[in-house]
Amino acid sequence: MEQLVIYKRNGDKLNLYNRVDSAEQVKNFLGQDQVNIAVRSPEPLRFDIGDRITVFGEHYTINLLPKERKNNDREFEYNVTFEGVQYDLIKVQMLDIDDSGFSTGANFSLMADLEDYVKLVVRNLNRVYGAGKWLIGDVKQNTEHLLIDFTNNNCLEALQNLCDQYITHFQIEVVGNSYRLNVKNIDTVLPDTFEYGRHRGLYNLGRTNVSAKNIVTRLYAFGGTTNIPGDYRGGAIRLKMPINVIYSEGQAYITDAGAVADYGVAEGAINFDEVYPRRTGTITQIDQDRLVFFDNTMPFDINQQLLPGLNPKINFKSGALAGYTFDAPVYDHTQKKFIINPYTDDRGFVFPSVDNNAFRMAVGDEYVIIDIKMPQSYVTQAENELYNKAIEQLSIQSVPALQWELEIDGNYLKSKETVPGQIIHYFQTGYLLNVVDQDLRINGRSQVIGFTRSILRPYEYKITVSEQFVNKRQIQRTFRGIDIRLLEGLNMGRVTRAISNNFQTQINQVVNNIQTTIQSQISQATNWGDREW
Repeated sequence: MEQLVIYKRNGDKLNLYNRVDSAEQVKNFLGQDQVNIAVRSPEPLRFDIGDRITVFGEHYTINLLPKERKNNDREFEYNVTFEGVQYDLIKVQMLDIDDSGFSTGANFSLMADLEDYVKLVVRNLNRVYGAGKWLIGDVKQNTEHLLIDFTNNNCLEALQNLCDQYITHFQIEVVGNSYRLNVKNIDTVLPDTFEYGRHRGLYNLGRTNVSAKNIVTRLYAFGGTTNIPGDYRGGAIRLKMPINVIYSEGQAYITDAGAVADYGVAEGAINFDEVYPRRTGTITQIDQDRLVFFDNTMPFDINQQLLPGLNPKINFKSGALAGYTFDAPVYDHTQKKFIINPYTDDRGFVFPSVDNNAFRMAVGDEYVIIDIKMPQSYVTQAENELYNKAIEQLSIQSVPALQWELEIDGNYLKSKETVPGQIIHYFQTGYLLNVVDQDLRINGRSQVIGFTRSILRPYEYKITVSEQFVNKRQIQRTFRGIDIRLLEGLNMGRVTRAISNNFQTQINQVVNNIQTTIQSQISQATNWGDREW
């Protein structure tokens, strides 16, 4: 049993041994992380804001005074909530602070990749808690540069938003007297298969939160308006999916035939503003003139792609000017040379800076060109990107959101101890586990989105799992120019899912021929309820 010792701010200790009625650790995906303790004492106890406790190697703090009750002169009850380290992030404002400590405030926009955003979060935390108190851990790599607005956000709000934008998860590790912030996908797959019954891991399981409210079986998907010329596909102002995968030019949707059969037609629409015809270029040379740069890989002449009444513009995706957009009225294709106009912001600052190299272009900076008519190959590429995003979105929205509550057999977990008496911390939010139950037609993998763990009996868990957070691996094949993605995970439709009414019959025929091969590739996929392969 975990020793429950409270450490007071003045250094004193309060041992709760034999005074605890119940004690549990509660964690939820990207949310709650608390320790709740019910205390009964023959004498009054004092709990103060700032009191700390360590449970299963993790630190928790009282941030709100507990509930207390006097039943008689010899019985006092307390319900104490300790909050995890992540709640310390709420106390720190997200500022646009740079390495030198300069900040313009808490309302700002920034174009950066995930790693740079995490660095900014850690920089702010160390601004308040002291240098080296927070460390950058493992961060998801090779992420795109996104433009994100921050408006008086605290660091926890900012971090949760980043995880949402980049579809990832954060973890905080205790490292001596410091905390390490990891922001990455969790790919831990537990080796066990949990089933109901003696020595099989589960006391019971049940389904909750089943709702068809937000199901979409027919999806209209559109891209952004950038670099869309006036003569694009009948005057469309937004990027559209490839013509060969939609129902018709006038009915630009894709449909999930299996979901339609199950739930009927339920339409939805979505815009992916970030998807538009574009080329991401890289500066290969700069000039003494701060307004000039070269890209020797530029494949086409911008002067042949101008739009009436518009100057081409350069939008920087990385580097010191990331997020800024500049008019680029001059381009020499022979030299592959760009000349941009300076930009003055609302504060009067000029970019690229006249006297500060820190706010200038540099070799390796990435950019895109906007307000031009991109060559057709880039339009086709963007249309395919839009289609792939639509397929992914439809695969998520075309099935109900299911959650399952599992009560774990503590004796089963205790039997896993490699060293007798050395407690194993078996579950964490984000972990993947396999669950099987023939009666409830469950056979597959899901993700832990929350759990309640007894501190007094540390192998007793109540776990919530969900199909919505499963990392989806994508198996692709091509049929007559149509990219069909079979998403490996709990939110799978039937293999006979059609992405276009026009090709339903052909797809069914192909599926019948290759179903055995596909099945072997997706042996890790799951079938919850009666959604079957």
